[in-house]
Amino acid sequence: MDEQMLRRALMEANLERFRDVLERADRDWNWSPRYLRQRMRLLADPFGWAKRMARPVWKRAARTAACAALACLVTLGGLMAVSPTVRAAVLGWLHQVQEDLVTFINPERTAAEDAPGGWRLSEVPEGFVLTDLSPKESSGYWRYYEPETGARLWFAVYTPEAGEVTTNVDGASDAGEDHTTVDVQGYEADLFQSEGTILLTWQNEAGYLFLLRATDFDDTEALLSMAESVEPYEGPGVAWEMGWVPEGYEPMYRDEGAGAVQQVWVKDGTTLTWQYVTDPICPFETPEGEPEEIDLKGATGWYWAAEEEPEESDGPTITVNGEEVQAEGSSVTVGGIIISSGSSPSAEETGTLIWTDPETNTTFFLEGALDRFDLRDMATFMEETEPQLSSPTKRAQSITGTAGGGD
Repeated sequence: MDEQMLRRALMEANLERFRDVLERADRDWNWSPRYLRQRMRLLADPFGWAKRMARPVWKRAARTAACAALACLVTLGGLMAVSPTVRAAVLGWLHQVQEDLVTFINPERTAAEDAPGGWRLSEVPEGFVLTDLSPKESSGYWRYYEPETGARLWFAVYTPEAGEVTTNVDGASDAGEDHTTVDVQGYEADLFQSEGTILLTWQNEAGYLFLLRATDFDDTEALLSMAESVEPYEGPGVAWEMGWVPEGYEPMYRDEGAGAVQQVWVKDGTTLTWQYVTDPICPFETPEGEPEEIDLKGATGWYWAAEEEPEESDGPTITVNGEEVQAEGSSVTVGGIIISSGSSPSAEETGTLIWTDPETNTTFFLEGALDRFDLRDMATFMEETEPQLSSPTKRAQSITGTAGGGD
């Protein structure tokens, strides 16, 4: 017996079974649509219908829920494909507020694909100067200062690998009270404000977290314009390294991003700092007073002399288990681990040299407790090399105001 014969037999059996009922019926039955659908399914595929009905109710409910979830995922996937904002919201960073602190957490901590060499602001208001930078591959921070008004800007970028980033809205008892959302580059951005501080944060579809903070700067429109100017930067494809440093200086660290470097050496607890930026959007911060022009083998350097001779130092002391330990030079060994320590020389003991390479539009900045001859020799012994970008930042904190500061 095939399925068609079985179908006809079932239909005839149903008709025979309910013949008396149908003949005695004195009205037309109004069958529900659900009942009619079930009967059509039974007649169309008796074996399949019987198999489905034999399943437990919980299995049928689970199957329905799974189908609904799959439909939602397909819909969400479609939205993520066409909407950067939806993609960033699903895959990106979460933030939580506690008093004046804002903490960003990325549970995935995955490496971003097609990572650019770096990210930069393309503009800052006139009058701002660059005071500090820590460039790394696809991440890092930049600090700017306006000497006349005292306003400060801090721009930072973090890859998804950073995992957790904490900053603050100085002066706010609850950063969430004055929190609003705005649009930046097509993404929803969070705007936190207090008296004297503005914090703007957003993320893109690749999972990068951007933070732009201003203190003593109340022009929100200008801050939004700066945020809109953020763009990836690949650099000139060339880097530089120092071929010579004065005797006694030991390498402390080197941060390198696309077209930007900060490198620090230390001697007896006093640091020597070298920075450069290709295609800068503003000048470096310079000491007060008029500089002296110095020839750097074809390039022109501008030199600010130290006002005082540096004092002799026995090196820094480091507190270990509550006791002061005298460092040997600029480091101390604790439990087999070498700890280096250093601080910038005082402004009166600092010599500064700035120059520009016109071929690559790169500005170099060099300062330390050195005279013009040592600074000049460092500049002239500088060598070209291949870029070696520093690893992205992992877990970061930047706090301003009474809580202190650091990255």
